[in-house]
Amino acid sequence: MRRLTLAALLALVLALPASAQWPTNEWTILEESGYGEPEGERVAFAAKHQALLASASRWFESLQLPSPLVLTPDGDVNVGSGEPYVGFLGSDPSAIGSSHSIGGFMKLTTHPGFLSADTPTWRLMEASAVHELYHGVQYGASPSLVSRLDSDPSEVEGCLGDSDLDWLVEGTAAMVQIRWLEGREGVPYGHPFNGSYRAAWVREFDQPLVHGSQPYEHRMSSVEPDMTSMETVSWACDYGTWYLWYAIGDLIGRTPAEKVSYTQFLFNGVEPWDDGGVANVDIGLRAAAAAYDAIGPYRGGLYDLYPEVVAQYLTADRFYGDLEEVELEAPGLYQTATQDEPLGPLATRAWRVRVQLPTNASPIPYNVRFTLEAEGGTDRDALHLIVDDDVAGRPAEDATPYTAVERTDLATPTDDGAIEYLVRVANVAEEAADTEPAEFSLRVEVDGFYGSDVDDDPTPGEVGGELPPGFAVNGPGPWSCRGGSDSRAVFDLVTPDEMGNDIDRALPEMAQDAEEMLDDLEIMMQRLERQGQQSGMSREQIDEIRAQARAAIAQGQAEGQPSIDRAAAEARSRNTTELMATFVGDAAGDECQMTLHATLSGREGGAQMIPGAVDRDRYPEDEAPGFDVAPFPAEMLDVMRSGFTGALDAGPGQIPRGLAGMAELEEIYDGWDVCTMTDEERRRAREAAAGSDCPAVTCTAGRLVLERAEQGRIAGSFQFEVLQWPEESTGRCHLPSGRDTVTGHFNVASTDDGTDDNSLSGFGLGTVLSGASPMMPGMPILDLTDLDD
Repeated sequence: MRRLTLAALLALVLALPASAQWPTNEWTILEESGYGEPEGERVAFAAKHQALLASASRWFESLQLPSPLVLTPDGDVNVGSGEPYVGFLGSDPSAIGSSHSIGGFMKLTTHPGFLSADTPTWRLMEASAVHELYHGVQYGASPSLVSRLDSDPSEVEGCLGDSDLDWLVEGTAAMVQIRWLEGREGVPYGHPFNGSYRAAWVREFDQPLVHGSQPYEHRMSSVEPDMTSMETVSWACDYGTWYLWYAIGDLIGRTPAEKVSYTQFLFNGVEPWDDGGVANVDIGLRAAAAAYDAIGPYRGGLYDLYPEVVAQYLTADRFYGDLEEVELEAPGLYQTATQDEPLGPLATRAWRVRVQLPTNASPIPYNVRFTLEAEGGTDRDALHLIVDDDVAGRPAEDATPYTAVERTDLATPTDDGAIEYLVRVANVAEEAADTEPAEFSLRVEVDGFYGSDVDDDPTPGEVGGELPPGFAVNGPGPWSCRGGSDSRAVFDLVTPDEMGNDIDRALPEMAQDAEEMLDDLEIMMQRLERQGQQSGMSREQIDEIRAQARAAIAQGQAEGQPSIDRAAAEARSRNTTELMATFVGDAAGDECQMTLHATLSGREGGAQMIPGAVDRDRYPEDEAPGFDVAPFPAEMLDVMRSGFTGALDAGPGQIPRGLAGMAELEEIYDGWDVCTMTDEERRRAREAAAGSDCPAVTCTAGRLVLERAEQGRIAGSFQFEVLQWPEESTGRCHLPSGRDTVTGHFNVASTDDGTDDNSLSGFGLGTVLSGASPMMPGMPILDLTDLDD
């Protein structure tokens, strides 16, 4: 393992010259053949190259880049007093490119297109001399790199002429060439895959960074020149890596100069240049980030930077040659694994996930959860989950799933109403040179919970006493709601151990969430600044908030840890399991919901019968079995939504506008209420009635029959009585005006294995800050985003 200490970083920074004064910025251009002075029409080529090289030399010197390794008129690379650098006009006018040998010999193009520069390709390639001069800077900065290049570096399979160092050597030179063109033209250059009309080299990023790969049409253009278009200037695979270095410059550098000059750190390393020089690059990036005071999320070398480049810059499908398209319905599930095709080091795998929402979807947004799991001994910390332009935050605990959750209402649908996500998994270890091929599995859940099985187990119709998939509640008044195999449901079976684990990890996860929130804020601020907008907050303010948050969490942990430990121990000592569930369905064309809460006997749940009324004195405190089922018709959901938002916007002395609607409850529920009694309660009711002339009002205990109650699957049926009470009682006997029996069932499955972090449906710091409506099992699901004022 190579760990760059603060001392090593300081040494690298101090090793750079305080000012890089070049011995000369003057150039002379000679003929490659015979080393004579250019004549005739070749004088124009010489003059243009000479002007470009002189300008580029002054620019490089102003960036404090080290002086280049370039031949002088006397044939060596030692620049004497008054000596210029020398470039040589190539003798083949059909050659598009220029070149620079490790010995300092610079050959310059004499293709007629260089002078006119009236095509996209030649507007790029007229700056080829700048590219070659930067090679001279590379060679001058790193004799060890020159030695490695001179020893015939490893060729990249499938990329004729490319070596395992070209991703760095050619990629950075191509980036510098494009940055120079940007400075001259005064506009961002862009990338063809992201919609730029300018010609540029391209590559795919499915392969490791050090082993570039071109799209098929670009590979063919190098074989069949007639296929050349403005994009197909990629005659070698690794030139397209310029976009990586360009993006890293944006992330690390604060000024146009720093976006180029950071590259000098890449060539100062003392590690061997084997395996693409990744070790030296990683060390150099950390040193550059320290020297330029980069924001905290970008100071960890390739481990921090590569995933952010993928998220913020490699945002088009064409960057990924093996991109897989996934079609999902709502709800739905997709699972994939690397199997015999591990993800290479410093490589990315990509999916375009398309979620087709139902035409009759309720206004409640769907949650799409992406879960990444390491397989086959792979270190999960080396895997980075990226959804669209965001790198998913990591959980604090190893046992917590690594997930990202997206709400469908926060995305822009396609013309046919689908929601699309570009999902990537990047593989880079904390010490980038130690990255190994990775095996992993990826799971995409739309709403996460299903009315049908998600594996090879029997289908819901074959379990749970032939219960149909989905749910139903049947009874009078509001007790009518149902949903089939495509109905929406969230549920959680919480065992004592799971509850204890949730309590244990609450503070660590909160601390991690706070750090990631502040990291995201810094990244957002920098992106706004790159777009020329004011961020509204300084880095010093963020640092102060971060310090305060850390102090508050540390204090809370120090003061509250004993209480947390006691609460976790108490939770684990229980002999009951809690089941919470919320079901979303339909009643006569209107939305409705049903909630279920049950206390189960036993530490793992399991099949059992639970009465609706029990003698609680016979059980330890809070451990009596029982269940509650509650209906939420559309009218009730509307009242709750308006009451929630009204409470938020009510002024001093005002009654929240929604709470006035609570008087409508009696009308909504039409006086119906649940009635369950134990044998003892029925006996007492009959005795009380015997002493009066009023009939006894008694009810059965009711029952919940759980046929499946385990992690990832619940199935059961219920039955209990309900009584309808008149709004006003007449006579001295208060008697119900109606009696009926409510029956129902549920049969749903999920992929929750009991270690879930509740990121799909839970309520956490991220939920509060995003303004997302929490989806808590056992509570009605409210959509609070699209309500009218």
